[in-house]
Amino acid sequence: MSKDKNKRYCPWCSEWKEKDEFASDGKDRGLRRTCKSCTYQRKKQKKQDKNERKSKLMHALMELARNDLDRLAGITESDFIENTNASDHVEEFTYSTIKGYAEAYLLQNGYNRPKVLDLPPGRYLVGGDSHGKHTKTKMFDLLKAVNQYLAVDKFIHIGHMLDDDNDISYHWNDFDNLVVLARTEEIQTVEKIAEKKDYNFQIVRDEIIIKDHSISTQDMIRDYTKQYIKSLDSELFPDNLITNLHRQEIATRTTFDGDVLVYSPGCLCEGHIVETIKQIDFNDGYQIKQAKTSGFVKYRRMKHMYRFWQQGLLLVDYDGENVTVTPLKIAKIGKQYVTSYFDKIITADGVENPDNKIFISSDYHVPFHDRKVLDIQEKVCEDYKPDVFVNAGDFMDGDSLNHHMMDKGHPVQACILKEFALGHHILKRMSTWAPKSYVIHGNHERFYDDFTNKYPQLSNLLNFKVLSNVDDLGYECVDLKDVLKIGSLHIIHGDLFMYGQGGSKQEKASRTFGGDVIMGHVHYPAKRFNGYSIGLTGQLDQDYNEVNASNWVHGFGMVNQYKGVNFIFPVSILNHKLLLNDTLYEPEEDDFWDIGEFSAKIEFKY
Repeated sequence: MSKDKNKRYCPWCSEWKEKDEFASDGKDRGLRRTCKSCTYQRKKQKKQDKNERKSKLMHALMELARNDLDRLAGITESDFIENTNASDHVEEFTYSTIKGYAEAYLLQNGYNRPKVLDLPPGRYLVGGDSHGKHTKTKMFDLLKAVNQYLAVDKFIHIGHMLDDDNDISYHWNDFDNLVVLARTEEIQTVEKIAEKKDYNFQIVRDEIIIKDHSISTQDMIRDYTKQYIKSLDSELFPDNLITNLHRQEIATRTTFDGDVLVYSPGCLCEGHIVETIKQIDFNDGYQIKQAKTSGFVKYRRMKHMYRFWQQGLLLVDYDGENVTVTPLKIAKIGKQYVTSYFDKIITADGVENPDNKIFISSDYHVPFHDRKVLDIQEKVCEDYKPDVFVNAGDFMDGDSLNHHMMDKGHPVQACILKEFALGHHILKRMSTWAPKSYVIHGNHERFYDDFTNKYPQLSNLLNFKVLSNVDDLGYECVDLKDVLKIGSLHIIHGDLFMYGQGGSKQEKASRTFGGDVIMGHVHYPAKRFNGYSIGLTGQLDQDYNEVNASNWVHGFGMVNQYKGVNFIFPVSILNHKLLLNDTLYEPEEDDFWDIGEFSAKIEFKY
């Protein structure tokens, strides 16, 4: 115990301190029992305890209302007390005060906005990851042009709308049809900015539904990774899904019920590092210092990973029954941003024609082709008017000389002459689709080579070129595993073994060819980096595949080439219907893709 009369004992901190460190109690009772520092801390703790009790009551009331403002309005004080046993605390704050705080909290966090928005038939443009100031003015110029040219009903922004300074680009106020699907951590800030700056966009908290397609944000794949969209768990995201991950990607899921595809539109922003300000407390008088981002592995890694970002959009057409999702690549050409849809190039300055239009279909597997899919493809070509048509392989199934069946001892009953008569008929009709035509040899065309390797005396007769007569039909043939190069575009069948490369088929092709590459073979539409695959033209049941657990999808590809850039569209045909270019493409009910009786002859030329 101190004997110094100038000191006083503080029971709160258990220390003897100078009397100057004790304040007057203000009631002529001398000095306070506790020192100034402890008095301040006690008041602060008391206030914190009170705020904590108030917060608990507020959140209890919100839980009782299930974060729904309408339910909150209907909850009376007696209802609240009965369900929470909070009568003592309600007397401390009053129920009206607690309810007022709860209502304000829900409004600030966007709970007055719909959780789910179910959209009617229409045309919708989906883009996202704009990150405030990181989306350039010239990008918005393009978005306005696309919004107007395609006559979009709603422009849906998905994912990161805020930048590092928690701000939204003022350009978004130029869109009177904007719907913002806000991330949970962003919605409070987005609400405040929208109210403060009088932005007129609609906000949705959780999900937007277009028939059986779900548009939602996801937290499973981070911004600065290369993780494929296909890795998203179907148990968490069970439907046809549109979500955001800064790259334009497409994946097809293996299902029992039918075609299920997953899309990401790509980002609208430039590649950048999201620099949340780092502060370090060095405990030297609470001195705060800003850290350099280069001093953290996280940020150095970001500089590498944002190079994989791709800018783009998705166009969703819905007529009340059918939904078609078309990816729109965005490329910077010169000083402006450019995109493309169907047979047009769209810029901020206007709409132009492509330099070259290419139509690609694959995997017909004649005679197991799908007549309805062929019919839809022909109708699209009539409107698209391609300059080049590419048959990307596996045109013939090779059923009559299938070495897999023969090696197993199964009798082969298919007639090779009838098989090629049908193939020639289809090739002849497709040769009118474009002025220039190519046919790539696939692994099924190899069946004829496998057979004549055993019986070389038949090699000049039993080969694809002779039996299909493609030379006289005007096709240019690309040999097995060769690459067709048109400008900067690489087209392959897809059966190449790209040894040493990792990842999906599309990723391997993108790395191998170092640019845009499109393939068939896999029978489903997909995009990974710069590698694309397209769906098949054959029947979904080829008698050897797993029909009830499949990711096969009908489809084709379109490529608009403009100033050295390839704008590639992997188009899916679902249930034999396709919404494209304001047109519903449906097959006609006739059999002109098949043949009846036929005759054949061998003609020698010297």
